[in-house]
Amino acid sequence: MTTLMTSRRHRNGTRLMALGLLAAWGGLVLPAAATIAAGPFVRFTGPDTATVNWVTSTAGASIVEFGLTSALGARIESAAAVTSHSLAITNLQPRSKYFFVIKEAGNNGEVSSELYDFESDYNYAVPPAPAGPSPYPDDGMSAVYAAVAQQLLDQTGLVRGYCLDYGCGDGRLAYELARRSELNIVGVSTDAAAVARARQALRAAGLYGSRVTIMHVPLNQLPHTKDAFNLIVSADMLTATNCPGEPAELFRVLRPSGGVAWLGYPPGAAGSLANWPALDAWVRSGISTNEALIQADPARSVKITRAALAGIGAWSHGYGDAGNTACSSDERVIGSGMRLQWFGLPGPRGMIDRGCRDPQPLSVNGILYTEGLNRVVAQDAYNGRIFWSMEIPQLIRVNIPRDTSNQCADEGSLYLAVRDTCWRINGYTGLLTQYYSLSAPNQSTNHAWGYVAVTADRVFGSSVKRGSAYTNYSGPPYWYDSLGTESTAKVCSDNLFSLAKDTGQPVWAYANGVIINSSITLGGGRIYFVESRNPTAKNQATGRISSTSLWQDLYLVALDAASGTGLWEQSLAGIAVSPYPVVFFLSYTAEKLLLCSSTSQFYLYALNAQNGTALWQKNHAWNRNNHGGHMYHPVIAGNTVYLEPYAYDVTTGNVVKSGLPSRSGCSTMSAAANMIHTVQQNYDNAALCFWDLGTDQRRQMVGSRASCWMSLISAGGMVLSPTASSGCTCKFPIQTSIAFIAP
Repeated sequence: MTTLMTSRRHRNGTRLMALGLLAAWGGLVLPAAATIAAGPFVRFTGPDTATVNWVTSTAGASIVEFGLTSALGARIESAAAVTSHSLAITNLQPRSKYFFVIKEAGNNGEVSSELYDFESDYNYAVPPAPAGPSPYPDDGMSAVYAAVAQQLLDQTGLVRGYCLDYGCGDGRLAYELARRSELNIVGVSTDAAAVARARQALRAAGLYGSRVTIMHVPLNQLPHTKDAFNLIVSADMLTATNCPGEPAELFRVLRPSGGVAWLGYPPGAAGSLANWPALDAWVRSGISTNEALIQADPARSVKITRAALAGIGAWSHGYGDAGNTACSSDERVIGSGMRLQWFGLPGPRGMIDRGCRDPQPLSVNGILYTEGLNRVVAQDAYNGRIFWSMEIPQLIRVNIPRDTSNQCADEGSLYLAVRDTCWRINGYTGLLTQYYSLSAPNQSTNHAWGYVAVTADRVFGSSVKRGSAYTNYSGPPYWYDSLGTESTAKVCSDNLFSLAKDTGQPVWAYANGVIINSSITLGGGRIYFVESRNPTAKNQATGRISSTSLWQDLYLVALDAASGTGLWEQSLAGIAVSPYPVVFFLSYTAEKLLLCSSTSQFYLYALNAQNGTALWQKNHAWNRNNHGGHMYHPVIAGNTVYLEPYAYDVTTGNVVKSGLPSRSGCSTMSAAANMIHTVQQNYDNAALCFWDLGTDQRRQMVGSRASCWMSLISAGGMVLSPTASSGCTCKFPIQTSIAFIAP
């Protein structure tokens, strides 16, 4: 359970868009008339319920066979002819692994998909309110509280997360909200007698302690961390002639980036506030219109929607942004003053072994996305509340330094590359709202979706030969730390393409050589990449290329991101690529490109992003050739690029700092605008380390660590470290997701 430290989205309508996907889909063997277009995936909709979901290109019946062993034994089905399929498996046993297949009736009998599985251990669904009569008297106020609760939920769309009832009375509004939503509700009051009545009633309703908690505390000094609550209401304000507490204190604990406080009567509810002018004046006395949108419905209610914090950043792509800077540019995050905000789920068991260098977490608009072992979890970055989780068979992708992440995010959605499609998932609800077709270079060949990035109006992708991505993850052979090509072979794409984000329609596609996935970069209205045009490299049977031919006939290419038009290209015949590069990265910042090649040492090249001309180049020795020391990703913060153990001026290449703070941790560094966050450890002790770039001081947050690649990120004024040390035998006490917030 996520713990808020004491001191302390809208429910969008969704639609499924079939975009004419390719017929082939992994190992799924179904009649051509009903090819799987997206899925399957499993969503937990209750503590003992999961739905199996998939989309077909044509309408048909829905059939799932499942069981606790591969022999299956149970069956659910629906005869309705649909393209969007969803069947519920009920009475799930806790902490159990389930197997299932999708079936379809063909001309010669039923045909089965391959065997899939999911685990009920990763079900974070909120228990519903128990059925039964209300513990409150059926008086004239019963209908009022019920109507207020329903209108609050309808008008805000905030049906999951943490809710504060600020002046909760006897808990009647909290009860009605719990019955109608997935909210976890904390009621606070200064009235000891009302608190006692509320606890007694809610305990009788089976809600106390599981869905609702009531606290007897002063309203002007709440014992909760700031920025914690998604929704704030007040039962006392429905009937009081004065306003309880202080508006500044209420606003202090309201979550930024869309948290809502709704005080009074929402539209459509019966009744009227006894003293509307007092409420309006009370709100405006303590809440600035610069920090929130205040919408008043005279004589009825005030809706306060908190804006995003000033100076925050986001972590929207694997290396922070589409420019691969490994920096969030968050100006609020600083080395000193960061304090614990929450810790808890998800835990380590559902994650991939820390040495396998799996996809980095993301955080945009206050939602943290963490990819585990064939699963994704979305939770509130400010309070840790899990919004949804999804089990996705065969999602796994590892050894990201030699490939590219399979996920990115924007303000409202997560984009996941799954087999030969990209799914757009609503960040708050977890519902699949759209899926995108792979623009393969040759429709007769089997390709999977490789690179994925998103901008305001586009989704970018690439096609890789199926089976090229790294998927082995268990044990030392798959820590991907060695110098041999069994670990360092680069995953390469056969083409690059752009789609309209809203419709999924193809805009442009490019194919000329084999494109090194770890080099694909967006910035300045252009998309850049390094490709080999060598015939041997182009004719490889796999996209995971270990042949040295990959480093021959090498070109750096820039396309116009909007049109796909070629802008310039430069031969890279003179860069260091021998021996076979351990890693090969490209980053963009301020109209400059930084190319990093690690062979027997690090080489760093700066080029003009407008035309590809060389600006400067540097090389320096590794700190070590193991535990990741030979494969660090450059970090760009401001006008400085950090590549251990040196820091260089991006414009001139001059050494800004030599001998970066020594560390033996095997993870690569990442950054905010004014701070680098990394792991400091000596294998007997571990710590998350915050290095203030202004003061050059380091602060160690002892007791936890990140993964062996990059799982420590910043966004929204926070440093976020979802559990990523699974499988590690280094000595440290806590394997937990943890978040720190700026003062």
